[in-house]
Amino acid sequence: MIDLEEIEKRLLIRPETYRSLLKEDYGRNTKTIIVKRKMLRCIRKGSRFGAVKLSGTRGGQVLFYNLDKTYSIVISSEYMSFNYFYCEDCKYIDKATLKLIKPYRLKNNEWNEYGNGELDIFVGNIIKVV
Repeated sequence: MIDLEEIEKRLLIRPETYRSLLKEDYGRNTKTIIVKRKMLRCIRKGSRFGAVKLSGTRGGQVLFYNLDKTYSIVISSEYMSFNYFYCEDCKYIDKATLKLIKPYRLKNNEWNEYGNGELDIFVGNIIKVV
């Protein structure tokens, strides 16, 4: 079973969903329910966790992050699909372009490197930066 200290360490490195935290233990079982309750209880009490709901997902999936994080989370929309990235740093190139440095993209509940170490996103496509 995952304890809160382990979750806190993992969230300092990168954001996680319930599925990426539990891996093959995720499902309609006791472990999933226990972890969900622990995380939501910690957020309500005002601990060092934050949460962002993933748009366009059925069942209201959530992306958790540590408030002491060193990375940035960028949510963008392009042609009715939502993209979730985390990166080391974000820089504005000009008024219309945001550059993500060392971006990772969430796809099928796994973080994969995206691009060649840098990614330019049109500011009009960005929904949220956390």
